Amino acid sequence: MSMSFPEFKELLGADPLSREPETLLARKSAPEFEQAAAEAEAFEEKLQAAMNFPLATGALTDEILAIPRTSSRRIPAWMAIAASLVLVAGVAGTMMDGLVQPDTVEEYVAQHFNHDGEKLLARAGAVVGADQVQEVLAGWGLEAGPELLGRVTYIRKCFTMDGLGAHMIVQTSDGPVTLIIMPKTAVTDRELVEFDGMQAHLVALGTSSAAIIGRADQSVEHFDQLVRDAISKTI
Repeated sequence: MSMSFPEFKELLGADPLSREPETLLARKSAPEFEQAAAEAEAFEEKLQAAMNFPLATGALTDEILAIPRTSSRRIPAWMAIAASLVLVAGVAGTMMDGLVQPDTVEEYVAQHFNHDGEKLLARAGAVVGADQVQEVLAGWGLEAGPELLGRVTYIRKCFTMDGLGAHMIVQTSDGPVTLIIMPKTAVTDRELVEFDGMQAHLVALGTSSAAIIGRADQSVEHFDQLVRDAISKTI
């Protein structure tokens, strides 16, 4: 059965640079599919280029990141950062509408996963090379130990409440889990957050933190020690 255009757009939203056979086949099915894929690729490349800018103090001005606090409907802080980076990259587009700015880590984790967590779990494929994992984490002076390398089947930079972080899919004995690395976010260590049939186990890693997200029937807390052992500072 052929893929509908809305389904194709969903695939692009989860992975704009996908080279999966079903995506490539759908892309060739009609001009509008090809155009949508090309636009998604161009946007992703510009956004990734912008994300490579150092997020030092003052790098992003208050004017760019300002969000009216009086509105009940406003984009979250991590999407505001995305918008600013898009401006830096010179890309015009519409950011997500109707999302409520998270005031707590618990709200952020639920909102982040509900945005594209299931789609990315579905798109995770082969094991990601160790060099690629280390390259992503190195931007925050972090590295992954052997306990984690060889288990990662998806990794890319993402937005947290306090700048950039990493969104990872990690294979465990209890099935794949999502691991969000939040380099500048403080959390309540070992807190369990439950939302929409999912659960997130928060891990304090010195000045960094992580959220291990899985289904309600997965033992995400059992992955705690591996994360503590595997994510360390290099500087």
